[in-house]
Formats: sequence, C-alpha cells, structure tokens
Amino acid sequence: MNQAHPLRPRLSDLLHGIESQDEPQSTALAQALIQDLDESKPVAGIPETGNSPVRFSALYHAVAREVRSGERAIAAGNWMGAAKSVRVAISILPE
Repeated sequence: MNQAHPLRPRLSDLLHGIESQDEPQSTALAQALIQDLDESKPVAGIPETGNSPVRFSALYHAVAREVRSGERAIAAGNWMGAAKSVRVAISILPE
C-alpha cells in the first residue's frame, strides 16, 4: 500500500484554512510551508562540495511556487484564487 506524499496533509490543512477564510491561520501555514520548501536539502549519496548543498527537487520548487501564489491571493482577499493555487499544488504531488 502506497503512503501519501508527506506534503499532502500540510497542503490539505492550508486548503481547509483557505476554505474557512481564516486569514491568520492560512497565512501562517503558507509561510511555514514556503520556509520548509525553500530550505536546502542535500541529496543522499551525493557529497557536499564546500558550502553548496544540492538544492531541492523540481517538485518542491513547483509546490513552493503554487503556495506562494496562494499566499499572495490570501493577502489580496482572493480566497477562490488561493484555493485554486493550493489545489494545483496538491494535484502535482505523486499519488
């Protein structure tokens, strides 16, 4: 049995906050998620050279882009746009 992608629950929580139009909670969740996605993560099996760790995957980059878009929509009061961005982020995650 396959487990859900580890980002799925956090994105679902963000979507729930957006759907309930809870601006403080939604903004906090989006910012925390963006911060986690932006952190450098070394890839196992590839040695670090100097202070330049291997950056995160293109999947995380795409998810971060959609969450940022959602965060901007939240700030503008565009709840439908924010929900759409988070749904897109969820849809690109592998099953």
